[in-house]
Amino acid sequence: MLFTKKLDADASENSAAKTRTWKRRAGVVALSAALLGGGVPAATAGASTVDAAHAKSPASAKALVRLGQLNALANEDLGPDGDEPYITVNGTTVWDAPGSLDDGDSLPVNFVVNEGDEVSLFDADGPLGADDLLGTQIVNGTSGTLEFTNDGAHYTLAYGPA
Repeated sequence: MLFTKKLDADASENSAAKTRTWKRRAGVVALSAALLGGGVPAATAGASTVDAAHAKSPASAKALVRLGQLNALANEDLGPDGDEPYITVNGTTVWDAPGSLDDGDSLPVNFVVNEGDEVSLFDADGPLGADDLLGTQIVNGTSGTLEFTNDGAHYTLAYGPA
């Protein structure tokens, strides 16, 4: 009888361990889906797929917002070639324009970030010069417009709920 109780206890512990393992796996899958669900950008020219790489853990998670349209109101580069803008979030490049932008041009960025992230806009100057920082802004709230006005440029970048 003692042997039977020991087998029953072992089976019960084994079953509980398996249940904990499956619950943990289900939690990881749910967390991954939550982070990636809003974090994978639509296929757009120049879009990056590193959204989830900078996502914060659920314990410190803030609202997710989607970067929308980048508008070039005034270029930094003079001449017919325009600017070659790219965006970094918290120091990581997440988007490159597929070509040059001239005054009045706009492109969809379509990238998900966290409220509180630092978004910087640069103009790539190629191998012969240092890239120009056109500005850095913090995403504040779940919708708004970031403005980048350094070095004679003027760009706006709208954002809203993801």
